[in-house]
Amino acid sequence: MKKKQFLPIAILMLFILGGSLGAYGTTCDLNVSVYRYSASPKEDLINDASIELRNDRTYQWIKTLPGRQTGYFEKLGPGDYTAFVKKVGFKTTARYVPLNCEYAFHGIVEEIAFLWDGVTDETVGMDASVWSKTELVSMSDGTEIPVPKYPESARGVKKASGPVAVYVLINEFGRVAYAKAIKGHKLLRTSAEEAARNAKFKQTKLKGMPVKISGVLTFNFVP
Repeated sequence: MKKKQFLPIAILMLFILGGSLGAYGTTCDLNVSVYRYSASPKEDLINDASIELRNDRTYQWIKTLPGRQTGYFEKLGPGDYTAFVKKVGFKTTARYVPLNCEYAFHGIVEEIAFLWDGVTDETVGMDASVWSKTELVSMSDGTEIPVPKYPESARGVKKASGPVAVYVLINEFGRVAYAKAIKGHKLLRTSAEEAARNAKFKQTKLKGMPVKISGVLTFNFVP
């Protein structure tokens, strides 16, 4: 008998993030990675930029602890922060970070800051987008959505099939930074989340600025 195949539903509903990401959670770590800005989605990592983090409520300055890489900040409470990124030969970037620990993966929230060619006396603001847009994106649009594995633990279990919806946060390079199943059989959720984390999407821009987006990715499981 020919084995049945299962495929993800190749449609993703996307929303441009506006302001904070929702209800805030407990403390978490923050890692800010710095890249040189390019009009193309090229990932040109910069390892030697200086990063200072400010709590926008208390105006307290937070430093990276000794032994940690630059841009890694530990045990932060949820709230609004601004990371000031500097390097000689580039403009200063003020990266607004509405930190929500519910979106941490293994206790870490990953954020991206870009540096633009210029002088440090000039400042470029990277704010959470206040624009909102809804669109359908499919694999035919150039996205890469892996097929999840059907878990052995679910075989023979009644009703362990059908759609599993996964909420995803997609970073400025089109990579999934966070994935959490929100609907579907419990035995299928982990497999769906793993597939979603390995998905790749086109870079999204608003007014020329790469932005983070969120959406729901649905996979359909058949044993």
